[in-house]
Amino acid sequence: MTSNKDIWILNIETSTKACSVALSKNGECIIYKEFLGQNFSHAEKLPVFIDGIIEESEIEKTNLSAVSISSGPGSYTGLRIGCSTAKGLSFALGIPLISVDTLEVSTKDKMLTSEQTLYISVMKARLKEVFIAVYSKEGLVKPTHYINLDENNLAAFSGETVLVVGNAAKLVEDLNINSSWQYYHTENAYKAKNMVELAYEKYVINDFEDLAYYEPFYLKDFVVLKKKVKH
Repeated sequence: MTSNKDIWILNIETSTKACSVALSKNGECIIYKEFLGQNFSHAEKLPVFIDGIIEESEIEKTNLSAVSISSGPGSYTGLRIGCSTAKGLSFALGIPLISVDTLEVSTKDKMLTSEQTLYISVMKARLKEVFIAVYSKEGLVKPTHYINLDENNLAAFSGETVLVVGNAAKLVEDLNINSSWQYYHTENAYKAKNMVELAYEKYVINDFEDLAYYEPFYLKDFVVLKKKVKH
């Protein structure tokens, strides 16, 4: 039997072509499933992962305390599918929906050393354009926005001791901004198991989304494609 005091959160991450789900109990990851593919398989994989996790656990869906979703930015397709799944579960079960900052999720994959002061989290968007956010050990320093790496937008942090994380870390390393900066390269920087701590912290303070109005943080308006001029 499960105690009524236990906080069970189902965490869903679909911001990229990777798809993952984690079940947490009182802020600790209990079961984790992920799929890393070249194509979007979220609509197929998510229901299977969710049902499989519940089946392997000691609880029923009705024992869930909340559903947590990685809020974006990222793929429109992935975020849309993840959001609709999470909202559907929250509504059907009558439990809160929690949204977690996707770029902050990538900072949970590798901890800062005692010398490092900042995370710069970067996600691929298009060509040299990336989504970026900056965090310290205490929390958010600069919220998620987009930049073009060719425009020297990271010069303001050149004097800091930085750990660059996310699937665009290699693009930043190629700029050679500061030789002391360190880089954590991984295509799958956005994992449901890295949402667990963030989601639990929000649950404790009742930081929930309004199911009727919640939408993912797409942040896609910056992509402007110019038509080719025929000569």
